[in-house]
Amino acid sequence: MDVFRALCLFGVLAFAPASLWAADENLDKGREALQKKDYDTAVARLSDAIQSDPQNAAAYSLRAYAYLQKKDLDKALADLSEAIRLNPDDIGAYGHRSMIYVLKRDLDKAIEDLGETIRLDPQNAARYIGRSAVYAQKKDYDKAIEDLTDAIRLEPDKPAAYANRGMIHQIRKDYDKAIDDYAQVIRILPKDPGGYLSRGRVLLDKLDFDAALKDFDEAVRLDPKNPFCYSYRGCVFQYKRNPDKAIADFTEALRLNPRDAFALRGRGTELLRKQAFDKAVADLSGALRLNPRDAESYIQRAAAYWAKEAYDKAVADFSQAVRLNPKDERAYHGRARLLARQREFDKAAADYTAALSLDPDNAMLALERGGVYVARQDFERALADFGLVIRLKPKAAEGYEARAGAYEAKKDYARAVADLNEVIRLKPKDPWSLVRRATAYALQQDYGKAIEDYDAAIKLDVKQEWFYMQRARAYEAKKDHAGVVRDYEAIIKLSPKNALAYNNLAWVLATCPADGFRDGKKAMAYARKACELVEWKNPSYLDTLAAACAEAGQFEEAVQWQKKALANLSKAEAGEAQARLKLYEQRKPYHENRP
Repeated sequence: MDVFRALCLFGVLAFAPASLWAADENLDKGREALQKKDYDTAVARLSDAIQSDPQNAAAYSLRAYAYLQKKDLDKALADLSEAIRLNPDDIGAYGHRSMIYVLKRDLDKAIEDLGETIRLDPQNAARYIGRSAVYAQKKDYDKAIEDLTDAIRLEPDKPAAYANRGMIHQIRKDYDKAIDDYAQVIRILPKDPGGYLSRGRVLLDKLDFDAALKDFDEAVRLDPKNPFCYSYRGCVFQYKRNPDKAIADFTEALRLNPRDAFALRGRGTELLRKQAFDKAVADLSGALRLNPRDAESYIQRAAAYWAKEAYDKAVADFSQAVRLNPKDERAYHGRARLLARQREFDKAAADYTAALSLDPDNAMLALERGGVYVARQDFERALADFGLVIRLKPKAAEGYEARAGAYEAKKDYARAVADLNEVIRLKPKDPWSLVRRATAYALQQDYGKAIEDYDAAIKLDVKQEWFYMQRARAYEAKKDHAGVVRDYEAIIKLSPKNALAYNNLAWVLATCPADGFRDGKKAMAYARKACELVEWKNPSYLDTLAAACAEAGQFEEAVQWQKKALANLSKAEAGEAQARLKLYEQRKPYHENRP
């Protein structure tokens, strides 16, 4: 709140009683110089008047006014204090001195002086309005409201008192009282858009967007050349998720006032939502040129840079937002996400911690910090964070899902299963949770339970071929060769171009330790199909084709394909493949170890 303007506006400083204009020659010449705004001459003449008559309170008051205009606050303060000593009923001197105390941030002394103006002029509503402004600056809202209520009692139709009281109610989030006060402003000044703008802002804070829109519409009707009317209406359209109308209003506000940083930020934010990232950056940069201390514009521009994959610029903007407004968790949160993406986990964890100190009940922050701790393999801290998520949101699955992941990373599969049980209870129709639990069971070698979960997942999503692939592996671990064959055949039916399924089925048919399941001819057909699908570029598939040829008794072809496979297999794979080559050269097929 601009207290200086408020005091001047509401009459606290309009002192000039007739006693100040005594017929002393120097006093008159000092007064004339003040009227001409020749403050140096005024000081000289009034100093002569004081020298001639050191008891002349009016001369001190007038010279103080000249010093005040020259911005020499200390000399002005000294003169006003002397004027008050000489004339304790000089209401103007108290008013001007209160203003100097406000400028010097000595608000208690300012309030004392304004109290004297009320003592001397208790029926003047403007005096109460002036003191209320200083109380408001002190954030002593109760006393500010008391003064404004007294002003209204004295002058029930004074719009400034209602407007200022409404503003304080809005600051205190007592929206209904603020709305009532602004309604009085509208009653007194029905053709002034100010009341509608003020009430509309309260309604916006109250999230009553339709009512706010009506007020801003009326403000636009009353004053179609007022850029603020369009800016605030643009905000309503932002909240109502109507970006086109929001952009139109912000654009009109900027046409009327190209230096409206608020409208530039608003339009930039909407352009960001419309994924017009370059235009968004341009508007938000313009807003920052006009108002380089606007943390919100940095946050929005950071988001635009992020979308443009200009990650360093995004981090820099989030850092500026943190510097300007260290109480806004969004700036720490955004920077933390980017730092985590850049694998700067220590810095990311520090930012998440700062954000959580500002918003300790934000489960998302705890969830993401836990993820950073997992990436750092700091599992105990990760588990603590995921436990916090669960406490904050016990009916949501994400905390249990994340904690299960941490247990999986620790290879503590029993605890992972316990958390996944909760996930499945909370999300019984989610097949992926069943698959996760199945995997955890398989890692504990409990293949029976794993297969049960894969069965349940496939019932929920019969077309997800990856589920069949995982179940086939569980069947393979159980030595259930029929189950393995069924699942690979199911995958091929679902996805006729799945090369891996053809390859794996060919391998089972060629190398299965159970005599009744091998079929060399079918294995060759499937293996050839797999190779064709990858254009004969996968050496593992060539290895499978060689095994299929050997099972079908075509050992020369088996040797040929095995040598081609060996030419491209890694060293880790080449050992077993070399052993198989020796078998084929001895005209022997390769079979997996018997159960």
